[in-house]
Amino acid sequence: MIHGSSQGRVIQVNVHASKIARSHTVTWDTRDPTPGVKEWLNSVRPGDMIAVYPRARYLGWKNFVEGIEIDVFFAMDLNRGLEEELIQSGA
Repeated sequence: MIHGSSQGRVIQVNVHASKIARSHTVTWDTRDPTPGVKEWLNSVRPGDMIAVYPRARYLGWKNFVEGIEIDVFFAMDLNRGLEEELIQSGA
């Protein structure tokens, strides 16, 4: 969910009608051209919770999930922070 909204995002779609376990890796980056990804990533703040709710797409379908792992990495642009601080201070 995005900041308490009811909006969700499809992360991965499984192979249909297969019981074979598979691993999927999804990587999002602020340079990602997918609509909304950059905005969502830039909106995440310290203390926010990121949750994944696995579910079957249709009534009667089953979705077996063996596990989910989320790794979050970030980089700080020190120059950007300095520019914003200088603007706010009027320097």
